[in-house]
Amino acid sequence: MKAGYEAQVKSVVMLKNKSNTLPIKERKTVYIPKRYSPAVFNWWAVYTAPSLDYPVDLEFVKKYYNVTDDPS
Repeated sequence: MKAGYEAQVKSVVMLKNKSNTLPIKERKTVYIPKRYSPAVFNWWAVYTAPSLDYPVDLEFVKKYYNVTDDPS
């Protein structure tokens, strides 16, 4: 799965760079909402507990952006 994800990340292509969005010249502040996953039983009746977590590794994001808890 990791190799597949890395291949997908490398395959992203920007078609247009309107307003010179990239490269980002200054450190931007971003808000990343947590993602809720409800409790489920899979096909084999294995239970997965509900979770509320970030969809990305925040430590990785913090290398490039300032992360805030305020969505405004």
